[in-house]
Amino acid sequence: DSIGEINLNPKEFDIAIKSIIDNAIEYNTQGGSIDINIAKPSANKVTVKVTDGGEGIKQETLGSLFQPFSKTSDVLQYDHDGMGMSLYASKSALDRINGQIHIDSKIGKGTTA
Repeated sequence: DSIGEINLNPKEFDIAIKSIIDNAIEYNTQGGSIDINIAKPSANKVTVKVTDGGEGIKQETLGSLFQPFSKTSDVLQYDHDGMGMSLYASKSALDRINGQIHIDSKIGKGTTA
């Protein structure tokens, strides 16, 4: 099914979505799945949910994820060379197009952005 036309800045949307999907891939468990759901709940809103099957993020660290150079102790266990900028970039891009980002995560269950 088509969700119809979406009027937004494609460059900013692309930055946001790519960073979120890259994070889901990078921090997923080996062989885990990633689900991407797109919905248009109203004429002027689109919702994109990216869910991974990773280890999850502790609730007390969720608030710092959108800060530049943020790498929580949950993430430090992975052998990744990232600078901790991808979720900051996603939020910044979404802010520029009046978008929002929310993270829901449960230890051992994965994360949805």
